[in-house]
Amino acid sequence: MDADLNSDEFNIGMNDYQSEEKKAFSTPLSAQEMTKMESSGKNLLKDITSGMKEYGKDQFWRKNPFFKKHNGF
Repeated sequence: MDADLNSDEFNIGMNDYQSEEKKAFSTPLSAQEMTKMESSGKNLLKDITSGMKEYGKDQFWRKNPFFKKHNGF
């Protein structure tokens, strides 16, 4: 096993992360927070797929329903 994965620093960091995650999931998000998260996700998807419209019109991914929906094809 990797020595870094057995280090105290790693284990303390993972425990902190797990407690933060547990706390975050114990309270529901408000409607405003959900809307903000949703718009951030849509903006991220636009950034990721922005260059794909110009990338080869006969490429296989253009037929994929996911890309058609999110790129307006």
